[in-house]
Amino acid sequence: MLLTGEPKHMNRKIRSVVKGLSWRAFAAFDTAVAASVVMFLRTGHFNLATILPMVGGIVGMELVTKTFLFAVHEHIWERDRKVATEPARPTPSWEELAAQMRREYAASKQGWVAE
Repeated sequence: MLLTGEPKHMNRKIRSVVKGLSWRAFAAFDTAVAASVVMFLRTGHFNLATILPMVGGIVGMELVTKTFLFAVHEHIWERDRKVATEPARPTPSWEELAAQMRREYAASKQGWVAE
């Protein structure tokens, strides 16, 4: 847990933000390399004075937008996880089903159906 005194739902939110930022920092390197390669292939030379401002702008823009999108994505998945982890009604065993069918059959013979 990141903050021991905070409620668990707050920890998940903070964790999602930290996770998004750490991923973007890691992925920013990949973006910088890819943008540099594209610039090199288009211009035929590797000039840091030319490439660095463009790559920095691309990485900076991506850091902001993709961190926000990641947080939204995490929120959607977290909501889905809550739905999926709700306790399901237990499936009755075949013995329980047979007993219920016998009760319903006996009740139908008497003219009424038991619930």
